[in-house]
Amino acid sequence: MPRNFRFLLGLMSLISTNLYAQLPPTPWYVGAGLGYGSTTWHALVPRTSNQNLALSMSTPIEAQEGGLLWGVGGGIEVIPQFQVEFNYWNYPDAVVNFDPDSLYAFENDGQTSFKTNTYTWVLQGKFLVPWLDTPLRIFGSAGAAWLNRQDTLLENEVISPTFGVGLNYGFNEHWMGEFGFIYTAGDGESELNPSADYMPFLYGIFTRIFYRWG
Repeated sequence: MPRNFRFLLGLMSLISTNLYAQLPPTPWYVGAGLGYGSTTWHALVPRTSNQNLALSMSTPIEAQEGGLLWGVGGGIEVIPQFQVEFNYWNYPDAVVNFDPDSLYAFENDGQTSFKTNTYTWVLQGKFLVPWLDTPLRIFGSAGAAWLNRQDTLLENEVISPTFGVGLNYGFNEHWMGEFGFIYTAGDGESELNPSADYMPFLYGIFTRIFYRWG
């Protein structure tokens, strides 16, 4: 067997052994979480100082949003410093109110409000940095979110970037907890009726618990 080939086999064996040694004994995990979420519909409501008759005909006059955020998810810890994760997040419903003389009321038989639901499916990578010699790790995440809006005015979906930061703590071999923040970009246009095409920008603060197995 040529010396170079033996050297290559030896190097590959050393690398694979080293990677295997770094794999946690329970790399797979699944769990659920709760927190506070915001769908930022209030961003379409003009400030009191800017409100006038023209704006009240096209933009909402009030948005009741923000509340319980819940989700489920799971993933695999490839190495202690990196995880690949898939999550579902359900954001609180928002109620958007319009002036009785608005374009929305005119086009919807006098109705002055609608309720809208938002949820996301998220695929992301997480980079984790251990805190000293403790089970605590600081993480940053980035990925893509399949953002969905559903209501009587619009049913639409877009792929948007999503980012997060937080703390991850391993209680023992099988249980892991998190506290973090997540942001998902939405989409909006300057138009006569901006609510018709608005895809909300999402914020969330959450805590989660995961069960791990190998």
